[in-house]
Amino acid sequence: MQKNYPRIQTVVNKVGTIANEFRVPKFEILAGKNDMVTEVKQYGATFRLDYGLVYWNSRLEHEHIRLVSLFKKGDVICDMFAGIGPFSIPAAQKGCVVYANDLNPDSVHYLRTNAKINKVEDYIFTYNMDARVFMQSLMSVPGSETRSDSQVADDESYPKGGIPANEYSSSNGNHNGTFF
Repeated sequence: MQKNYPRIQTVVNKVGTIANEFRVPKFEILAGKNDMVTEVKQYGATFRLDYGLVYWNSRLEHEHIRLVSLFKKGDVICDMFAGIGPFSIPAAQKGCVVYANDLNPDSVHYLRTNAKINKVEDYIFTYNMDARVFMQSLMSVPGSETRSDSQVADDESYPKGGIPANEYSSSNGNHNGTFF
C-alpha cells in the first residue's frame, strides 16, 4: 500500500447500516493505521474529520456550491444540520454570517476546528442541540412579552437583530442580512 500509494494511510470498509442518531456509519479497518482522521479539500476549503465519529458525504458538494452561489456577503444563514461545515464554511468564506447547528457533539467540534482552519471563525456561530430547539431559540426574542423591539435592539447582552446567543454557541457579535 505505501509503495504504490504513499498518501493512503488507512483502508476501510463500511459495514452494516446507519442505525444511530448521529448518522455515523460503522467501518472496519482493512489495512494501514487504526486512525480515521483525515482532511478533505472541497471548493477552496479544507475539512478535517474523523470518519469514525462524524457523517461525511462528498456527493453533496455540488448542491452546497449551488446554494452558496445564491448568497451575498452579509446574508445570515441558518444551517440546522451543519455537520462538520461543508455548507457553513463556504457560506462564511463568502462573507455570510452562519448560525450552524448539529446534534452530534463531535461534528460541532470538527465544525469549530474547520472554521479555524479556514479562517472564518468570526462568521460562524456554532450550536450543539436538537434542530427544533435550535430554531426555537433563534426565532424567539428574549423577553418579548415585556420589552419592545427597540429595547431588545438596544440591549448589549443580545446580538444585533435580536438573535439570541446561548451557552452552546460561539459568537463574534457581527450580524446582518436575512435568513434562508
